[in-house]
Amino acid sequence: MSIRVHIIALFSLLMAGSAVSYAQDAVAVEQGSAPVARPYFVENSIYPTGQTTVFGVAVTPVTDVVILNNGLDQGFRLGMVCQVSRSGQSVADLILVDVRDNRAAGLILNLESGQAIRSGDGVNIKTITL
Repeated sequence: MSIRVHIIALFSLLMAGSAVSYAQDAVAVEQGSAPVARPYFVENSIYPTGQTTVFGVAVTPVTDVVILNNGLDQGFRLGMVCQVSRSGQSVADLILVDVRDNRAAGLILNLESGQAIRSGDGVNIKTITL
């Protein structure tokens, strides 16, 4: 058998498996034994939120680097200024110096006196209002 025939056979098996799985899910939902799964975008926005949390702080001899839980996937871009907050109170401002798909790193621009950045603190892209 040629490779083309093998690929067609594999694709057919995959499609048949998907059809069976879909039919089983439909029966379970109809009988009320399974919750209806809704796509993520039905309940939430498909657009980036510009919000994340602090993953941690890497302490180095020169400066402290704040690692964020999200990156490009939530709209963060290199050079953006972000605000770190806890319980609605501003803790610090960061400038993003490295942004990847699902992580970002920032340097502390200013830190409120008596405050420290902690894992779990909220981070928002800082915007201006006119």
